[in-house]
Amino acid sequence: MHKYSLSCEAFTVADLYVLLFDHVLEKPEGTPHGREGFFFGESDEHTFYEIGKAIGEALVAIGKSDNPEPSSFTKEEIQKYMNVSFVVESEGA
Repeated sequence: MHKYSLSCEAFTVADLYVLLFDHVLEKPEGTPHGREGFFFGESDEHTFYEIGKAIGEALVAIGKSDNPEPSSFTKEEIQKYMNVSFVVESEGA
């Protein structure tokens, strides 16, 4: 299984918090959150499966799902919801 290190250095995470904090102070009702905005700053190594599994478990815990197991996006879903014009495919995990 592929491991991804999509992590940030401490300085980058600090910059994220400063930008977000400044934006909330300037435009509290214009700061995206929930479905409109997620902010991640992490210094770790993980798979996208592990991220999906953690989100699935959280959804089960709040009663929004009955299955914590993540499923794959279709190419169409990636293009529609993630606003990308390409799909990276990987063979062998």
